[in-house]
Order: sequence, then structure tokens, then C-alpha cells
Amino acid sequence: MLKKLRNLFLLILVVFGLASCGQTQSTNKYSFKDITNQEINDVSRVLINEGPMTSAQILFEGDYEKILDVDYVLSDMPYNEIRKIYEEYRFWLHLEFDNTNEGINFYVLNYKLYYFNNETLYESLNKVNNNDFIPKNSSDETKTSNVFVMYDYGMHISGELTTLLDGNLIWFNPKDYGIDTLVAGDELVIKYTGEFICEESYPGNVAANLMHIQSIEVIEADIVEFTVSAVPGGNELNLVPVDSKYNNYVLSNQGYVVSQDETFKKYDQYPENTILYASLPKTTGSIRVDGLYDYNPREEIIPPQNHFLRNLSGCEWMNEITAEDITKIKIVSEAVGVAPGNLNNISSSTDEAVIARIFEEYYWLDTAPISKMEGQIDGGSGVTVKFILKNGTANELYINNGNYLDTNGDYFELLFTPKFKDTDNATKAYGFITYLGTGTVYDKDNNPVSEIPMDEFEFVVFSGLDAVTTGYYYRVETEFGTLWFDSSNDVFYLRFNEVEVDYREYREYYQLIGKNLDELIAEYNENN
Repeated sequence: MLKKLRNLFLLILVVFGLASCGQTQSTNKYSFKDITNQEINDVSRVLINEGPMTSAQILFEGDYEKILDVDYVLSDMPYNEIRKIYEEYRFWLHLEFDNTNEGINFYVLNYKLYYFNNETLYESLNKVNNNDFIPKNSSDETKTSNVFVMYDYGMHISGELTTLLDGNLIWFNPKDYGIDTLVAGDELVIKYTGEFICEESYPGNVAANLMHIQSIEVIEADIVEFTVSAVPGGNELNLVPVDSKYNNYVLSNQGYVVSQDETFKKYDQYPENTILYASLPKTTGSIRVDGLYDYNPREEIIPPQNHFLRNLSGCEWMNEITAEDITKIKIVSEAVGVAPGNLNNISSSTDEAVIARIFEEYYWLDTAPISKMEGQIDGGSGVTVKFILKNGTANELYINNGNYLDTNGDYFELLFTPKFKDTDNATKAYGFITYLGTGTVYDKDNNPVSEIPMDEFEFVVFSGLDAVTTGYYYRVETEFGTLWFDSSNDVFYLRFNEVEVDYREYREYYQLIGKNLDELIAEYNENN
């Protein structure tokens, strides 16, 4: 629901924000009823979300009447800052009413309330107190919760092992609390302030922003040897503990056995007499088997040496070229998981000295192996580094939150991510974040002309508005909106999908760098 609301909000944001561009803040005051056409007493429920990186929505139990029923004025926020409401809001409030099925949304940013209605952006006259939005039952009282480590065997992500805590995705970095290894059946004693709130989903998601962890103690599960043995008088295989005191064990993990590479299979797929290692929660002398392994998970695994990036699977090409083979290096930085149409940052250089330094830094870049749990990070930032060779080919690296996933499915943490310096001879531009990857070009008669990869559209903000000509011969349809090109075919503006208001006087223009649209059309029509 939240993702849908965010996308809708982004679309209307452009319209509403432009309508307020260049305004001076009005001295007229407006009430809650004036701006919403609703009485505050008709509110039936309020949901709250703490920031765009948090998916959880919880029931707000604070005094919403005190917070919302205040004086408002027309906002004078500049157009180029309005996007911050969507991207950086501190709180999002969704109001539902007794007399309508349609809800409305308020946003809190920089201690002000913001509300859109009738193509108008309102903001609270006075600042709000962020503490008013913290649930009333949150306090500084330290609480304790005990959770157990368990695994999802391919139900969450097909074919992959996912580590869970009482059925929830892990919502903190274990290394921050001195935890290097988690074994099924380990009991975590979490001391915290705030609230422990989980989404009703599988796997569950914990509202990490509401839970302030003070400490985590790990009560390690016992590791017990089991043998894969034939059932007397039959062809089936069974698990038999080496120590008979565990004969009454209860198998709680469906019989899956985990290997070091985090693959898994049933214990009866192992040869007879294979030694397996079972993990049993220590608490109360449990005989419950929560995990099975074909190696001892408590023994230190000595990782192989020499983890230079160039030696990892998928990066061997770095050993086959030199800096002299590279004509251009391009580095694309972007936020991960944001809506299509958002901008990424593109830096490029053809300077031989800069290329030599960047390539050498990646050539000698050291890494460290990490677990899949540590490597799989939602959100954050990603960096794509493209090495364009003089022979026309290109090699690239994708780095997610400082981690590299090799072609064998193993994760490695980079010592650092080499980038251009401010003093480097490098150009800076923008591109579009896209999931579909291509845009369709149409001429003025609405005929499809060409399919062009969206990563070909690199551009800068165009300041020469007086030079913009009238008439738009080409347009490019994308998943997030339409690029309208003027007759020069290198200057365009973006109109987001589903925006119906004519905002011509507020357009922000961009200019392609490198090839213009005619050249791109010719290139990709020839290739096809």
C-alpha cells in the first residue's frame, strides 16, 4: 500500500509543486476543514509510517486532533525542493474518515506538516513537535525479548536459504553487536527501548525504527552429532544421535541439511553413515532439533586467501587488460529500490591519468568474503562502474552497498569503492532510474520510430531556456513518463505519467550530452 501511495504521490508532486513555484507565502490562515473539506471529528483511524525507507504502517494512538487541527498557510517551498517531501519525509500520516472510503495523507518534513489538495501545497503555520508522533506506549523503559534463529528453506526466495528470527527478517546488523555467526536454535536475548512491532506477513518485517536495541546476548544452541542410518528391516534412512540421551529428539526443520555454501537438501539424500551436526536450543535442556548441517557450524571456517577483486568469479577480465586498453570509465551512482524516473548521477572520464589511477585501484582492490545474510541488503545505494575499451567492448562491475556478488553466488565486502575525485578531469551528468530499460521513440504523427536503451540518455540541466524552440517532433515514451524533445533533438523536458495539468511555464529542461536523439535513432535502427 505504501509503495503505491508513494508512486502516486510522486506523480502529483510535480503538478502541485509547480503550481506553488515562485509564490510568496500567503498570510492567510486556513483550518483543517478549509484544506481537507473534512471535520477532524470525522476521522476514524490514523496510520503512521516513519520515513520512506520504512514499509511498516502502524495505528497512530497519539493526539492527532491536537497535531492536525492547526493553522495552515500556502507553502512557498521552491519547486526544486518539493521532491524532498516525498524522498525525505520524517512521518507519513494516513487519515481515514467515517463518512468516506477515501483517505488523505499528511507529511512531516523539517518540523512542518504538508498537505496537497486542489493542486495546492499547504504547510502548517507553526512547527510541530516530532515527539508528538512517537507512540504513547514508547518509553525509555528497557524491555527484553527472546527470539530464536530459524531458517526458511526456499519458501521466501525460491531455492535460497534465508535466516529468520522467530519468522521475521533480521532487522539489524549482527556484527554491530559482536555476533559473527548465527546457528539455527541460537536464542537471542534482545534488550531494547521503544516498541517491538512486526508486520503481519511472511516473513515478517520488524519496524526497526521503533525499536532501539541496547544489547544482544546470544545463548548458543548445543551442537550434537547425528548419523544417517538405515531403518532396520527397510530401505529408508533415519537420523540417529550418537549420544543416546537425545533419542527422543523432535525434528522441527523438515529434515533439511545446510551446507557451507548455504545450499540445502533432505538428510535422506546423504549416504548411509554420514555424520551430520544438529543444533538444539540450550534453553530448558530442549531436545528440539532446529537445524542440521553437514559441517560443524561452530568450528572456524578458514577462508581462502587472496581475495583481490580481479580474482573473483566474474572479474577475471581485469587480469586480461591494462589501463592502456581503456578509453573511458563511467561511474553511475544511484539509490536502490526507488521509483523509476528518479535520477542517478553519472561521472565519466577519458583522461588517461585518471583512467590509470581508477583501474589500478580496482585491480589491487582487496575484498573479504561475507555471508549471504550480510550481502543481501535491501535499499541503500548501488554503484555501477563501466570500463569502455578501445575495441568497442565494455566490462562493468555492480557494487551494492559496498558488496560484490560474484557469478558463483558468493558475496564479498570491498575494502572501499574507488570513485572519481573532485579534482579529476571528469564530466558529471544525470540519467534515469528505470526497470524496463528501454524507451520507445514516436514521431509527430504518433508512429513508432525506434527502441533506445534508457542508459543512452545522459543529460545535464539546460539553462538556455531562451534557445528552446517551439514544436516537438519526437517524444520518447518510458515506464515513468514522456520525454518531449524540441526541434534541436537534444533538449527535452519530462512529463510524468497520469499528469493532466498543463504546466508549460514551469517545465524544467535537460540537454543530452554526447549523441543527440537523431544520432541515437540512426544508431539503433541500424543495429536492428
